[in-house]
Amino acid sequence: MPVKGNAGVQSPYRALAIAAMSLSLVLTLTGFQIWGAAPGYKLIGGVYGRYYWLDGSIGTTLASDIYSAKWSWGNATTTVAWAKTTTKANSVLEWYQSSQPATDLGYFGVAIFYLNGSLTSPIGYAPSSNYDKTKILLSSDVYSMNSQGILVHEMGHVMGLAHSGAGATAVMRSDIANLGYTVPKSDDVNGINWLYP
Repeated sequence: MPVKGNAGVQSPYRALAIAAMSLSLVLTLTGFQIWGAAPGYKLIGGVYGRYYWLDGSIGTTLASDIYSAKWSWGNATTTVAWAKTTTKANSVLEWYQSSQPATDLGYFGVAIFYLNGSLTSPIGYAPSSNYDKTKILLSSDVYSMNSQGILVHEMGHVMGLAHSGAGATAVMRSDIANLGYTVPKSDDVNGINWLYP
C-alpha cells in the first residue's frame, strides 16, 4: 500500500484500504498483518537468495539506501537475503524512482505485484494472489520524509506484510513517513518469519 506523509499527501487508495480491511482481505495475527487469508499472499519462492535490480532512475545515494534497507531486513534475524543483480530478468524486485513528487503521485512509495507477467491487482492495491515479481516505485521527493523507513516499509510489502495497526511499534505502520523507524521491529520480523518459516 502507498506510504503517505503529513505533507498534505492523501493516497487515492485510502478508501480501498479501509474497504479491504473491512472485508477481511488483510489478516491480523499476533500484531503483524499479512495480505489475504492465512497462510497469506506472498512472494513465490520465498525471500532467501533473491535478487533485486535498480532502474537507471535510481541515483547513487538512493542505491546505497536501498542496499541498507535490504541489509536491515537480513540483519533482523529473519530468513531474508537479497542481493543486487545487473540483469533485470534475474530479479524478483525492481526499483524505480518517478520524476513526480508525492503530491502528484499520492504516495512516497508503492509496491506493485505481478504473477506470470500480469498485475495481480491495480497499482496501489493489495495483491489478490501469491506473486512472482514485484516493483517498488518511489516519488521524486522521497527524501523529504523518513526515506530509509519508507524503503524498508515497501520491502516489507514486497515480502508479504500489510500495514500494522496504528499503535504498533513497527516499520509497517502506514504512517511510517512521519515516524523515526528505519529498521524492522519485532512485529515486522515476526510477520516475515511466520510467512517464511
